[in-house]
Amino acid sequence: MVCKFLRFLNSSKVAGLSILLGGLIMTSWEAKAQCNFTATVSSATYGCFRTESDAVLIDLVNNSATGNSLTKTGGGNNWNGGAASTAAVYDNGYVQTTVAETNSSRMIGLSTTNTDANYTTIQYAIYLRNDGLFFVFESGANRGSYGTYSSGDIFQVRVVQGRVRYLRNGVVFYISNVAPTLPLIMDASINTVGGTLNSIIISNLTDGNFTTLVSAP
Repeated sequence: MVCKFLRFLNSSKVAGLSILLGGLIMTSWEAKAQCNFTATVSSATYGCFRTESDAVLIDLVNNSATGNSLTKTGGGNNWNGGAASTAAVYDNGYVQTTVAETNSSRMIGLSTTNTDANYTTIQYAIYLRNDGLFFVFESGANRGSYGTYSSGDIFQVRVVQGRVRYLRNGVVFYISNVAPTLPLIMDASINTVGGTLNSIIISNLTDGNFTTLVSAP
């Protein structure tokens, strides 16, 4: 059996839909004019397809969103720059971000709900501190420091068979002892004005089924 990888890009207006399947671009729909297109993937604990989609960011507090990236724009240097995702992470799924700067303080991770903009309500969080060190925090509790990070590093909070794992550049550096209640959403808090969380991605396994909605611009 050959498994496939699907990548959905959240371009709000497209003249045609292309899906990446196993490294091949397959055009499955063509339009005569630009249209709004959204795809909702059917998630599965065990599936032969893995999907990645740019996070759609909501519940913005003292933050602005450009595509699937966040920037803190107000509220001073406090833990009051919040955001969440519309899409959820299921078992064997993850949230991912790519680091831009190393001189701001921010957290990103997974929670059952987006309670508020503070880091203490993120149930499973990676803390990127403004001195270049990174930590794990769970519901406000410090689980330790795990070294330094650099621009371009990729961090993930991933659920694997009912356990939450934390990864830097594909390498696990901490496994949580707190069992999650699934599904989980992306939950973020930025402290530093001007601080960013970039290229936020939601990924899940799927049975290959998805539904689409096409509407006029």
